[in-house]
Amino acid sequence: MEFSKLTITFAETIKIKNKMKKLLILAVIAGAFTMTSCKKIYKCACTVNGTTTEYSSGVKVSKASAKTWCTALAVGGGTCSLK
Repeated sequence: MEFSKLTITFAETIKIKNKMKKLLILAVIAGAFTMTSCKKIYKCACTVNGTTTEYSSGVKVSKASAKTWCTALAVGGGTCSLK
């Protein structure tokens, strides 16, 4: 095997680095989308006197809003948890 076939030219190295930069940028953008607050329909399970009832938010809300809503359902000595 010839040594010249195993070496990578400077131009090929630059091409590889440019491709890696593009992949890194795409990965960062994809990561940013996954880190954003997604809205969805949440369920809240409330237990009062041993009886558990599930409630649905009905509309797409953020997780913070769903926690507030679920906590507000826990009146009358019951406990509620977000599902």
